Amino acid sequence: MRIEQLKAFKEIVNCQSISAAADKLYTTQSTLSHTLRSLEKEIGVELIVRKSTGIVLSATGMDLLPIIDTILENSERLLNYSNIRSN
Repeated sequence: MRIEQLKAFKEIVNCQSISAAADKLYTTQSTLSHTLRSLEKEIGVELIVRKSTGIVLSATGMDLLPIIDTILENSERLLNYSNIRSN
């Protein structure tokens, strides 16, 4: 699992659309869909239910969202700490 996959998932949730998230992340919808599928396969659960009207978080996605938020926040803290220490 990579931080980029978690960031992609979070952006999809924020945008409530894979294509809108892809635009924000300057990538294609198919690349972002592949990233999400890879994350889902790696952790063994469906995070997002894809519908013709957009996406909806699965029950597991709702459960894991706060954990993923914490991972991303701590990752950012670690990077900030690392940058402070290197200056």
